[in-house]
Amino acid sequence: NTPTATPTHTPTVTPIATKTPPGPIYLPLIMRLWPPIPDTPVLHDISNLDGDGNYTVGWSPAARAATYTLQEDRDGSFPNLLVVYSGAGTSTTVMGRGSGTYYYRVKAINSWGDSAWSQVKSVAVAPPARIVFQSDRDGASTDIYTMNPDGSNVTRLTSSPESDWSPAWSPDRSQITFGRWLGQTEVFVMNADGGNVRRLTFNSDFDEGPIWSPDGTRIAFSRSRGSYPYDSLGIFVMNADGSNERLLISPPAYGPAWSPDGTTIAFERQGDLYIAEVANPGNIIRLTFSFLNYSPDWSSDGRQLAFRSNRDGNDEIYVMDADGRNVRRLTNHPASDWNPSWSPDGQRIVFQSKRDENYEIYVMNVDGGNLVNLTSNPALDAAPDW
Repeated sequence: NTPTATPTHTPTVTPIATKTPPGPIYLPLIMRLWPPIPDTPVLHDISNLDGDGNYTVGWSPAARAATYTLQEDRDGSFPNLLVVYSGAGTSTTVMGRGSGTYYYRVKAINSWGDSAWSQVKSVAVAPPARIVFQSDRDGASTDIYTMNPDGSNVTRLTSSPESDWSPAWSPDRSQITFGRWLGQTEVFVMNADGGNVRRLTFNSDFDEGPIWSPDGTRIAFSRSRGSYPYDSLGIFVMNADGSNERLLISPPAYGPAWSPDGTTIAFERQGDLYIAEVANPGNIIRLTFSFLNYSPDWSSDGRQLAFRSNRDGNDEIYVMDADGRNVRRLTNHPASDWNPSWSPDGQRIVFQSKRDENYEIYVMNVDGGNLVNLTSNPALDAAPDW
């Protein structure tokens, strides 16, 4: 017999299940986040539009930050740093800084450590905006002076045998324009320290009340032809060097005040106030409809006008919206109050008053409160410009 072959059985091999090893996929992420120190915060640009010493410094929140430290220095390399904030917030208000440039940087902190310092941001603080005015305190003629907003540090700028009056700052406060009596009034300009006096007008007319354009390139002023009745006064404009002189607003027009955006001039006409477009001076709008309104002056935001009015029987200081509405009386005294001028920050108004038997310069809040005499001098102090 032929033997029967035994069938060969091939066992089934079941593969052993294995897990994919984690490998290095997560390790770089773990290493990148360890130790879990905060991200570096981003310091914002610092806005200080009015140039005073009060402003806010802020920064963006940083991941994993618990607190922040803000440093300040007068040098961008921070050799003499001052910590001005330490806490969990993302902004702080800085108050009372004097004139100069201030530098800031911020870092984030948690229990594991500190972030890198942020980029450095700086902010400039302007010197106090001085008030320029006219006074005869040092002689028979009037000269031009400046003083701090609190009345301190009075400085005489001109010393001329002729009278100087109606001073006005240039927009960058580097120059002052004013009128000088030479048998008739002429327009002059000088540096803010009284140096480099230059005559701009040369004629036999009466040129006075000069005021700068907001961009500093032109000067507007009042001119009467050959005599001095108010009805003969018109408003002229010229380049800041005295060239390209031309009539802008025909008589009667007096006491120009240039709007902050440069598009409009407010002025007086026969006892009322008007505005005219500089580009189209024939487009004139009347703002007041009562007797004796003078000396308009724009607020720094261009939304309001301060002015003098006799509408209630006595010369007082008033404020109204730029369209002539919402008239408010700020002063209430039997003596005359004249020539208002807004502070650069729009919070106060300086003016001249005869309430002390001679003209002195006062300052008040824009609601008429907190009245302060700045000059307290037996001489005439008048025509302030802030």
